[in-house]
Amino acid sequence: MPVAAWYGTRMREKSQPLSAERQSTDHLDVLLVEDNPVDARLTKQYLAGVGPEHLHFQHVTCLRDALAALSQSSFDVILLDLDVGDSSGYDTFARIQETAHGTAIVVLSVTSDLPLAA
Repeated sequence: MPVAAWYGTRMREKSQPLSAERQSTDHLDVLLVEDNPVDARLTKQYLAGVGPEHLHFQHVTCLRDALAALSQSSFDVILLDLDVGDSSGYDTFARIQETAHGTAIVVLSVTSDLPLAA
């Protein structure tokens, strides 16, 4: 899907509509919350296929830094590893969701915890 179509549709039903200012940009601001440097690099490389000029990443490695980034900037999407150094599991998601104000959140996690995945 072209980035413009993805940008226009957003990823979640409960996402807030994009402001006119955000709709006029030609890129997506992505907050990547991932404590593993290899996984972070692979995620960025994989998404570079969309076109590196269309994605602007801010990479943080812990929940504390993610919450700080969200308080200082707005993002179009959050790519979230549930298990980072200072938080794990559903608590990580819940704390990000509280602060994200309707921003789309995509969970990136390797887990066999089916109740958590649901």
